Amino acid sequence: MDKGNRIRIEKREGTGKQHCKKVRGEGKIPGVLYGPGYPGSMPFYVDTQTIAPIANSGRWETARLDVETPGGGK
Repeated sequence: MDKGNRIRIEKREGTGKQHCKKVRGEGKIPGVLYGPGYPGSMPFYVDTQTIAPIANSGRWETARLDVETPGGGK
């Protein structure tokens, strides 16, 4: 089994189309984290350079990601 890929995400304050365009212009990818411990959701961004090796691999559809959140959680 693959050990996974560790990525660090940063919480973003803004939401919506215009904010996401600005984030992308800064070389970051916007996203939203859902799950236990995140009531509702947590908007975030990640650097493009962090995701590029995973997205360009032949196994990106089934890649396991270990996500490190701003509070130090995983």
